[in-house]
Amino acid sequence: MKRAFFWAVVILFSAIGQASQVSEAKIKRLMMDDSLPSKVYIELSAMQSDRISCHENESWNYVLDLQSTSAREFYSMLLTMHASGRAGLFKGTGTCSKHPDIETLKRVEFF
Repeated sequence: MKRAFFWAVVILFSAIGQASQVSEAKIKRLMMDDSLPSKVYIELSAMQSDRISCHENESWNYVLDLQSTSAREFYSMLLTMHASGRAGLFKGTGTCSKHPDIETLKRVEFF
């Protein structure tokens, strides 16, 4: 049991440490689609240099699931960034939990 717990912790922390990041990027494009409900797809002016293994999509940098209140606040921030043309920092979760081949967005910093 202790061994299983140890390996679960190791895997969890290795996944967290693998999250990608894009600095000084502008939003090129945002997409929502009726067939992909409650999700926003984000294309940036730069690609992740440290893309995680599950991220195989060449068009989109991140996906944001709009199910939570905080995610809708993220979306508002993304719209403001896109409209103003200002750059920011984008960081992923290290997982493709909301779309099978696109990393989930975790953090945004507006410059």
